[in-house]
Amino acid sequence: MSLPLKMIFAGLDAAGKTTIYKRTMEEIDPELLESLKPTRGIERHDYSFLDVDWSVWDLGGQESYRQKYLSRPEIFNQTKALIYVVDLQDPERYEEAYNYFEEILKILVNVTPTPRIYVLFHKFDPDKVSKLRPDFYRATKIFRQADKVLGTKFTGFATSIYSESIGLAIRRILIENFPDLFSPADFAKKGAKPLSKAKPPTPETSSQATMATTMPRKTDEKEVKVIEEKKEVAEPSQEISKTQIYEKPPELADIAPAIVDRATKVLNDRMNESPEIVGVVILSKNGEIIVAVAKSSTEEKKLKKIAKVIRGLDIEVYFNELGDIEYRGLGHISLGELDIYFAKISDQYAMAVLAVDVSTLMLENAQRMVKTVRDLINLGVSPQEKKKAPAKKFTKDDYMSDLKSRLKSISGLKEL
Repeated sequence: MSLPLKMIFAGLDAAGKTTIYKRTMEEIDPELLESLKPTRGIERHDYSFLDVDWSVWDLGGQESYRQKYLSRPEIFNQTKALIYVVDLQDPERYEEAYNYFEEILKILVNVTPTPRIYVLFHKFDPDKVSKLRPDFYRATKIFRQADKVLGTKFTGFATSIYSESIGLAIRRILIENFPDLFSPADFAKKGAKPLSKAKPPTPETSSQATMATTMPRKTDEKEVKVIEEKKEVAEPSQEISKTQIYEKPPELADIAPAIVDRATKVLNDRMNESPEIVGVVILSKNGEIIVAVAKSSTEEKKLKKIAKVIRGLDIEVYFNELGDIEYRGLGHISLGELDIYFAKISDQYAMAVLAVDVSTLMLENAQRMVKTVRDLINLGVSPQEKKKAPAKKFTKDDYMSDLKSRLKSISGLKEL
Protein backbone atom coordinates (compact mmCIF):
# COMPACT_ATOMS: atom_id res chain seq x y z
CA MET A 1 0.00 0.00 0.00
CA SER A 2 1.07 3.58 -0.62
CA LEU A 3 2.25 5.87 2.15
CA PRO A 4 -0.47 7.88 3.92
CA LEU A 5 -1.16 11.40 2.75
CA LYS A 6 -0.25 14.19 5.13
CA MET A 7 -2.83 16.69 6.36
CA ILE A 8 -1.99 19.51 8.78
CA PHE A 9 -4.42 21.37 11.03
CA ALA A 10 -2.93 24.72 12.05
CA GLY A 11 -4.10 27.94 13.66
CA LEU A 12 -3.95 29.87 16.91
CA ASP A 13 -4.61 28.24 20.26
CA ALA A 14 -8.31 27.67 21.06
CA ALA A 15 -9.34 28.02 17.40
CA GLY A 16 -10.99 24.57 17.45
CA LYS A 17 -8.53 22.41 15.49
CA THR A 18 -8.65 19.33 17.72
CA THR A 19 -12.40 19.65 18.15
CA ILE A 20 -12.84 19.63 14.36
CA TYR A 21 -10.72 16.50 14.00
CA LYS A 22 -12.56 14.64 16.75
CA ARG A 23 -16.00 15.76 15.57
CA THR A 24 -15.55 14.83 11.91
CA MET A 25 -13.03 11.98 11.87
CA GLU A 26 -13.72 10.32 15.21
CA GLU A 27 -17.42 11.31 15.09
CA ILE A 28 -17.58 12.36 18.74
CA ASP A 29 -20.70 14.25 19.80
CA PRO A 30 -20.21 18.01 20.41
CA GLU A 31 -21.26 17.87 24.06
CA LEU A 32 -18.39 15.46 24.75
CA LEU A 33 -15.84 17.86 23.26
CA GLU A 34 -16.41 20.84 25.51
CA SER A 35 -13.76 19.83 28.06
CA LEU A 36 -10.90 19.12 25.63
CA LYS A 37 -7.50 20.20 26.88
CA PRO A 38 -5.21 22.31 24.66
CA THR A 39 -2.98 20.36 22.29
CA ARG A 40 0.64 20.30 23.40
CA GLY A 41 3.07 20.36 20.49
CA ILE A 42 2.14 18.08 17.60
CA GLU A 43 -0.40 15.26 17.82
CA ARG A 44 -0.48 12.75 14.97
CA HIS A 45 -3.49 10.62 14.07
CA ASP A 46 -4.04 7.87 11.50
CA TYR A 47 -7.24 8.16 9.51
CA SER A 48 -8.72 6.31 6.53
CA PHE A 49 -11.47 7.60 4.25
CA LEU A 50 -12.75 5.64 1.24
CA ASP A 51 -9.61 3.52 1.53
CA VAL A 52 -7.24 6.48 1.35
CA ASP A 53 -4.94 6.64 4.37
CA TRP A 54 -4.08 9.96 5.98
CA SER A 55 -1.57 11.06 8.58
CA VAL A 56 -3.31 13.95 10.33
CA TRP A 57 -1.02 16.40 12.15
CA ASP A 58 -2.68 18.61 14.75
CA LEU A 59 -0.36 21.53 15.57
CA GLY A 60 -0.87 23.07 19.00
CA GLY A 61 -1.43 26.81 18.57
CA GLN A 62 0.23 28.37 21.61
CA GLU A 63 2.79 31.01 20.63
CA SER A 64 5.80 29.05 21.91
CA TYR A 65 4.83 26.09 19.71
CA ARG A 66 4.19 28.33 16.70
CA GLN A 67 7.69 29.72 16.85
CA LYS A 68 9.13 26.20 16.95
CA TYR A 69 7.17 25.15 13.86
CA LEU A 70 8.22 28.20 11.89
CA SER A 71 11.86 27.63 12.82
CA ARG A 72 11.61 24.03 11.57
CA PRO A 73 10.11 24.29 8.06
CA GLU A 74 10.75 20.58 7.47
CA ILE A 75 7.63 19.95 9.58
CA PHE A 76 5.59 21.06 6.57
CA ASN A 77 7.39 18.85 4.02
CA GLN A 78 5.20 16.44 2.02
CA THR A 79 2.02 18.16 3.14
CA LYS A 80 -0.89 17.30 0.86
CA ALA A 81 -3.44 19.64 2.46
CA LEU A 82 -3.21 22.43 5.02
CA ILE A 83 -6.37 23.25 6.97
CA TYR A 84 -5.98 26.57 8.76
CA VAL A 85 -8.60 27.28 11.45
CA VAL A 86 -9.71 30.79 12.46
CA ASP A 87 -11.88 31.44 15.52
CA LEU A 88 -14.60 33.80 14.26
CA GLN A 89 -15.69 34.46 17.84
CA ASP A 90 -12.32 36.00 18.71
CA PRO A 91 -12.16 39.07 16.41
CA GLU A 92 -9.37 40.71 18.42
CA ARG A 93 -6.99 38.01 17.15
CA TYR A 94 -7.88 38.08 13.42
CA GLU A 95 -4.70 39.98 12.54
CA GLU A 96 -2.57 37.68 14.68
CA ALA A 97 -4.20 34.66 13.04
CA TYR A 98 -3.53 36.07 9.57
CA ASN A 99 0.10 36.86 10.35
CA TYR A 100 0.70 33.26 11.44
CA PHE A 101 -1.10 32.01 8.33
CA GLU A 102 1.11 34.18 6.14
CA GLU A 103 4.27 32.83 7.79
CA ILE A 104 3.12 29.26 7.09
CA LEU A 105 2.37 30.16 3.47
CA LYS A 106 5.91 31.44 3.05
CA ILE A 107 7.10 27.95 3.96
CA LEU A 108 4.50 26.10 1.87
CA VAL A 109 5.37 27.93 -1.35
CA ASN A 110 8.69 26.08 -1.21
CA VAL A 111 7.08 22.67 -0.67
CA THR A 112 6.88 20.51 -3.81
CA PRO A 113 4.24 19.78 -4.89
CA THR A 114 2.46 22.79 -3.43
CA PRO A 115 -0.21 21.67 -0.94
CA ARG A 116 -3.85 22.61 -1.31
CA ILE A 117 -4.74 25.26 1.26
CA TYR A 118 -8.03 25.66 3.10
CA VAL A 119 -9.18 28.18 5.68
CA LEU A 120 -12.03 27.32 8.03
CA PHE A 121 -13.70 30.39 9.48
CA HIS A 122 -14.84 28.41 12.46
CA LYS A 123 -17.36 28.70 15.31
CA PHE A 124 -19.89 30.26 12.91
CA ASP A 125 -22.54 28.68 15.12
CA PRO A 126 -26.17 28.55 13.91
CA ASP A 127 -27.52 30.54 16.86
CA LYS A 128 -24.98 33.34 16.26
CA VAL A 129 -25.00 33.64 12.45
CA SER A 130 -26.59 37.11 12.31
CA LYS A 131 -24.30 38.46 15.01
CA LEU A 132 -21.16 36.92 13.51
CA ARG A 133 -21.73 37.75 9.84
CA PRO A 134 -20.02 41.20 10.04
CA ASP A 135 -17.04 39.52 11.71
CA PHE A 136 -17.09 36.88 9.00
CA TYR A 137 -16.84 39.54 6.29
CA ARG A 138 -14.05 41.27 8.16
CA ALA A 139 -12.06 38.05 8.67
CA THR A 140 -12.42 36.98 5.04
CA LYS A 141 -11.27 40.41 3.86
CA ILE A 142 -8.15 40.16 6.03
CA PHE A 143 -7.29 36.68 4.80
CA ARG A 144 -7.77 37.61 1.16
CA GLN A 145 -4.59 39.62 1.49
CA ALA A 146 -2.83 36.31 0.94
CA ASP A 147 -3.91 36.42 -2.72
CA LYS A 148 -1.93 39.59 -3.33
CA VAL A 149 0.96 39.12 -0.90
CA LEU A 150 1.98 35.61 -1.90
CA GLY A 151 -0.07 34.89 -5.00
CA THR A 152 -1.54 31.90 -3.17
CA LYS A 153 -5.19 30.91 -3.57
CA PHE A 154 -7.10 29.06 -0.89
CA THR A 155 -10.63 27.74 -0.43
CA GLY A 156 -12.51 29.04 2.58
CA PHE A 157 -15.48 27.62 4.45
CA ALA A 158 -17.58 29.00 7.30
CA THR A 159 -17.98 26.11 9.72
CA SER A 160 -19.41 25.05 13.08
CA ILE A 161 -19.44 21.74 14.96
CA TYR A 162 -23.11 22.44 15.66
CA SER A 163 -24.20 22.30 12.00
CA GLU A 164 -23.60 20.12 8.96
CA SER A 165 -21.09 22.70 7.66
CA ILE A 166 -18.02 21.15 9.26
CA GLY A 167 -18.78 17.63 8.03
CA LEU A 168 -19.38 18.86 4.49
CA ALA A 169 -16.19 20.92 4.49
CA ILE A 170 -13.91 18.15 5.77
CA ARG A 171 -15.36 15.49 3.47
CA ARG A 172 -15.05 17.88 0.53
CA ILE A 173 -11.39 18.48 1.41
CA LEU A 174 -10.67 14.76 1.74
CA ILE A 175 -12.26 13.94 -1.60
CA GLU A 176 -10.60 16.82 -3.43
CA ASN A 177 -7.21 15.48 -2.38
CA PHE A 178 -7.73 11.86 -3.46
CA PRO A 179 -4.76 10.72 -5.60
CA ASP A 180 -5.63 10.59 -9.29
CA LEU A 181 -9.32 11.17 -8.64
CA PHE A 182 -9.42 14.72 -9.97
CA SER A 183 -7.15 17.09 -11.77
CA PRO A 184 -7.38 20.68 -10.47
CA ALA A 185 -9.23 21.71 -13.64
CA ASP A 186 -11.71 18.84 -13.33
CA PHE A 187 -12.45 19.65 -9.73
CA ALA A 188 -12.97 23.31 -10.55
CA LYS A 189 -15.55 22.28 -13.13
CA LYS A 190 -17.31 19.99 -10.67
CA GLY A 191 -17.31 22.45 -7.76
CA ALA A 192 -20.30 24.50 -6.71
CA LYS A 193 -20.86 27.58 -8.88
CA PRO A 194 -20.12 30.92 -7.20
CA LEU A 195 -22.86 33.53 -7.12
CA SER A 196 -21.82 35.48 -10.18
CA LYS A 197 -22.79 36.02 -13.80
CA ALA A 198 -20.75 33.02 -14.85
CA LYS A 199 -22.67 30.25 -16.60
CA PRO A 200 -22.91 26.89 -14.81
CA PRO A 201 -20.36 24.31 -15.95
CA THR A 202 -21.40 21.92 -18.68
CA PRO A 203 -21.84 18.32 -17.44
CA GLU A 204 -18.89 16.20 -18.44
CA THR A 205 -19.16 13.53 -21.10
CA SER A 206 -16.82 10.99 -19.57
CA SER A 207 -17.44 7.36 -18.66
CA GLN A 208 -19.20 8.71 -15.58
CA ALA A 209 -21.94 10.19 -17.75
CA THR A 210 -23.90 6.94 -17.47
CA MET A 211 -24.62 7.89 -13.88
CA ALA A 212 -26.17 11.25 -14.75
CA THR A 213 -29.75 9.99 -14.76
CA THR A 214 -29.59 9.00 -11.09
CA MET A 215 -27.20 11.52 -9.59
CA PRO A 216 -27.87 15.24 -9.09
CA ARG A 217 -25.21 17.32 -10.81
CA LYS A 218 -26.13 20.78 -9.55
CA THR A 219 -26.18 22.41 -6.15
CA ASP A 220 -29.01 24.72 -5.15
CA GLU A 221 -27.76 28.30 -5.25
CA LYS A 222 -30.01 29.14 -2.30
CA GLU A 223 -28.06 26.72 -0.13
CA VAL A 224 -24.55 27.55 -1.29
CA LYS A 225 -23.35 31.10 -0.98
CA VAL A 226 -19.95 32.40 -1.97
CA ILE A 227 -19.03 35.47 0.03
CA GLU A 228 -17.77 38.23 -2.25
CA GLU A 229 -16.96 41.81 -1.26
CA LYS A 230 -18.74 44.03 -3.77
CA LYS A 231 -15.62 45.99 -4.62
CA GLU A 232 -13.69 42.77 -5.16
CA VAL A 233 -16.10 40.91 -7.44
CA ALA A 234 -14.21 39.59 -10.43
CA GLU A 235 -15.40 39.34 -13.99
CA PRO A 236 -16.83 35.91 -14.85
CA SER A 237 -13.76 35.01 -16.90
CA GLN A 238 -11.58 35.61 -13.85
CA GLU A 239 -13.79 33.82 -11.31
CA ILE A 240 -11.97 30.50 -11.42
CA SER A 241 -8.66 32.01 -10.27
CA LYS A 242 -10.13 33.96 -7.36
CA THR A 243 -10.08 32.74 -3.78
CA GLN A 244 -13.55 31.40 -2.99
CA ILE A 245 -15.03 31.50 0.48
CA TYR A 246 -18.24 29.60 1.07
CA GLU A 247 -20.67 30.52 3.80
CA LYS A 248 -22.15 27.07 3.31
CA PRO A 249 -19.83 24.35 1.94
CA PRO A 250 -20.88 22.82 -1.39
CA GLU A 251 -22.86 19.59 -1.32
CA LEU A 252 -21.16 16.44 -2.59
CA ALA A 253 -23.77 15.48 -5.16
CA ASP A 254 -21.90 17.21 -7.99
CA ILE A 255 -18.92 14.86 -7.57
CA ALA A 256 -20.89 11.75 -6.62
CA PRO A 257 -20.04 9.73 -9.78
CA ALA A 258 -16.32 9.93 -9.07
CA ILE A 259 -16.91 9.01 -5.43
CA VAL A 260 -18.90 5.91 -6.34
CA ASP A 261 -16.31 4.94 -8.95
CA ARG A 262 -13.64 5.21 -6.28
CA ALA A 263 -15.55 3.03 -3.80
CA THR A 264 -16.31 0.43 -6.47
CA LYS A 265 -12.64 0.19 -7.44
CA VAL A 266 -11.67 -0.32 -3.80
CA LEU A 267 -14.10 -3.23 -3.41
CA ASN A 268 -12.83 -4.80 -6.61
CA ASP A 269 -9.16 -4.39 -5.65
CA ARG A 270 -9.64 -5.72 -2.14
CA MET A 271 -11.46 -8.81 -3.38
CA ASN A 272 -8.77 -9.50 -5.96
CA GLU A 273 -6.04 -9.18 -3.31
CA SER A 274 -7.71 -11.86 -1.19
CA PRO A 275 -8.52 -15.14 -2.95
CA GLU A 276 -10.31 -16.24 0.23
CA ILE A 277 -13.02 -13.58 -0.28
CA VAL A 278 -15.59 -14.92 -2.73
CA GLY A 279 -18.51 -12.53 -2.35
CA VAL A 280 -20.03 -9.45 -0.75
CA VAL A 281 -23.63 -8.88 0.27
CA ILE A 282 -25.19 -5.60 1.45
CA LEU A 283 -28.57 -5.90 3.14
CA SER A 284 -31.10 -3.58 4.71
CA LYS A 285 -32.36 -3.63 8.26
CA ASN A 286 -35.47 -5.56 7.21
CA GLY A 287 -33.34 -8.32 5.72
CA GLU A 288 -33.67 -7.31 2.06
CA ILE A 289 -30.57 -8.04 0.00
CA ILE A 290 -29.62 -4.77 -1.73
CA VAL A 291 -26.39 -5.85 -3.40
CA ALA A 292 -24.96 -9.34 -3.89
CA VAL A 293 -21.75 -9.79 -5.89
CA ALA A 294 -19.30 -12.65 -6.26
CA LYS A 295 -16.14 -13.47 -8.14
CA SER A 296 -17.87 -15.99 -10.39
CA SER A 297 -21.24 -17.60 -10.98
CA THR A 298 -19.96 -20.75 -9.27
CA GLU A 299 -20.34 -18.91 -5.97
CA GLU A 300 -24.08 -18.47 -6.49
CA LYS A 301 -25.02 -21.35 -4.21
CA LYS A 302 -22.86 -19.93 -1.46
CA LEU A 303 -24.49 -16.54 -1.81
CA LYS A 304 -27.94 -18.11 -1.54
CA LYS A 305 -27.01 -19.39 1.89
CA ILE A 306 -27.12 -15.81 3.07
CA ALA A 307 -30.90 -15.81 2.68
CA LYS A 308 -31.17 -18.84 4.97
CA VAL A 309 -28.93 -17.19 7.55
CA ILE A 310 -30.98 -13.98 7.49
CA ARG A 311 -34.25 -15.87 7.93
CA GLY A 312 -32.86 -17.45 11.07
CA LEU A 313 -31.96 -14.12 12.69
CA ASP A 314 -33.92 -11.45 14.50
CA ILE A 315 -32.32 -9.06 12.06
CA GLU A 316 -33.36 -5.81 13.77
CA VAL A 317 -31.90 -6.88 17.11
CA TYR A 318 -28.85 -8.31 15.35
CA PHE A 319 -28.21 -4.97 13.62
CA ASN A 320 -28.08 -3.15 16.93
CA GLU A 321 -25.38 -5.52 18.21
CA LEU A 322 -23.17 -5.59 15.13
CA GLY A 323 -19.88 -3.71 14.94
CA ASP A 324 -16.83 -4.25 12.75
CA ILE A 325 -15.61 -7.50 11.23
CA GLU A 326 -14.00 -9.76 13.80
CA TYR A 327 -12.86 -13.37 13.52
CA ARG A 328 -14.98 -15.49 15.87
CA GLY A 329 -16.83 -12.35 16.92
CA LEU A 330 -20.58 -11.73 17.02
CA GLY A 331 -20.79 -11.20 13.26
CA HIS A 332 -18.86 -14.36 12.31
CA ILE A 333 -20.99 -17.32 11.23
CA SER A 334 -19.56 -20.58 9.80
CA LEU A 335 -21.59 -22.63 7.32
CA GLY A 336 -19.55 -25.66 6.32
CA GLU A 337 -16.71 -24.44 4.12
CA LEU A 338 -18.13 -20.92 4.06
CA ASP A 339 -17.38 -18.20 6.62
CA ILE A 340 -19.71 -15.18 6.72
CA TYR A 341 -18.56 -11.97 8.43
CA PHE A 342 -21.36 -9.50 9.15
CA ALA A 343 -20.62 -5.85 9.98
CA LYS A 344 -22.80 -2.80 10.56
CA ILE A 345 -22.30 0.00 8.07
CA SER A 346 -25.13 2.33 9.13
CA ASP A 347 -28.39 2.36 11.06
CA GLN A 348 -30.10 1.05 7.92
CA TYR A 349 -27.54 -1.29 6.34
CA ALA A 350 -25.24 -4.18 7.15
CA MET A 351 -22.62 -5.86 5.03
CA ALA A 352 -21.59 -9.52 4.81
CA VAL A 353 -18.24 -10.66 3.43
CA LEU A 354 -18.13 -14.28 2.31
CA ALA A 355 -14.85 -16.18 2.57
CA VAL A 356 -13.68 -19.79 2.15
CA ASP A 357 -10.65 -19.41 4.42
CA VAL A 358 -9.20 -16.96 6.93
CA SER A 359 -5.96 -15.00 6.91
CA THR A 360 -4.71 -11.75 8.36
CA LEU A 361 -4.72 -10.10 4.93
CA MET A 362 -8.24 -11.34 4.23
CA LEU A 363 -9.57 -9.91 7.49
CA GLU A 364 -7.79 -6.59 6.91
CA ASN A 365 -9.16 -6.34 3.37
CA ALA A 366 -12.65 -7.31 4.50
CA GLN A 367 -12.62 -4.61 7.17
CA ARG A 368 -11.38 -1.99 4.71
CA MET A 369 -14.19 -2.96 2.34
CA VAL A 370 -16.67 -2.43 5.16
CA LYS A 371 -15.08 0.92 6.00
CA THR A 372 -15.24 2.00 2.35
CA VAL A 373 -18.95 1.22 2.00
CA ARG A 374 -19.61 2.84 5.38
CA ASP A 375 -17.85 6.03 4.26
CA LEU A 376 -19.68 5.98 0.95
CA ILE A 377 -23.25 5.75 2.18
CA ASN A 378 -22.62 8.15 5.05
CA LEU A 379 -21.59 10.86 2.58
CA GLY A 380 -25.28 11.58 2.13
CA VAL A 381 -25.73 12.41 5.82
CA SER A 382 -23.42 14.53 7.94
CA PRO A 383 -22.27 13.27 11.37
CA GLN A 384 -24.63 15.74 13.03
CA GLU A 385 -27.62 14.34 11.15
CA LYS A 386 -27.08 10.58 11.34
CA LYS A 387 -29.49 10.05 14.22
CA LYS A 388 -32.22 12.23 12.71
CA ALA A 389 -31.55 11.22 9.09
CA PRO A 390 -33.74 13.95 7.54
CA ALA A 391 -34.62 13.93 3.87
CA LYS A 392 -31.84 15.43 1.74
CA LYS A 393 -31.51 16.07 -1.94
CA PHE A 394 -28.86 13.37 -2.07
CA THR A 395 -29.07 10.62 0.55
CA LYS A 396 -27.29 7.45 1.57
CA ASP A 397 -29.91 5.51 -0.40
CA ASP A 398 -28.84 7.31 -3.56
CA TYR A 399 -25.23 6.25 -3.00
CA MET A 400 -26.33 2.67 -2.32
CA SER A 401 -28.41 2.56 -5.48
CA ASP A 402 -25.56 3.86 -7.61
CA LEU A 403 -23.04 1.56 -5.94
CA LYS A 404 -25.28 -1.33 -6.95
CA SER A 405 -25.39 -0.15 -10.56
CA ARG A 406 -21.60 0.17 -10.67
CA LEU A 407 -20.95 -3.22 -9.09
CA LYS A 408 -22.95 -4.91 -11.82
CA SER A 409 -20.34 -4.18 -14.45
CA ILE A 410 -16.91 -3.99 -12.86
CA SER A 411 -14.23 -6.44 -13.86
CA GLY A 412 -13.86 -9.57 -11.76
CA LEU A 413 -17.26 -9.45 -10.06
CA LYS A 414 -20.65 -10.75 -11.10
CA GLU A 415 -23.95 -9.47 -9.76
CA LEU A 416 -26.25 -12.37 -8.89
